[in-house]
Amino acid sequence: MQTKFQPLYTYNGLGFPVQVKNVTLYKIAGKWCAKIDVEKVARQALKQLKAKSWYTGHELFFIRSYIRLSKEGFAKKLKVAESSIQRWEQKRN
Repeated sequence: MQTKFQPLYTYNGLGFPVQVKNVTLYKIAGKWCAKIDVEKVARQALKQLKAKSWYTGHELFFIRSYIRLSKEGFAKKLKVAESSIQRWEQKRN
């Protein structure tokens, strides 16, 4: 099986792009497929989320659910009030 290394890979499996560093790709049936570390993607998504303010409520809810955090836990990670998480998620789009 052929492999190659990609220093920056765009993962789209969360419904929005997440830039992930140092991803290994495998050639399977003639197509290059990324080996995705779910924890690494989740951590990077959180970093991107903290750096940006344009995510929709749906995306915020998805990320929080994906990484299995309560609203309280998510608020602590982002260093914001829990009421902010509630308000952001209610906007939905």
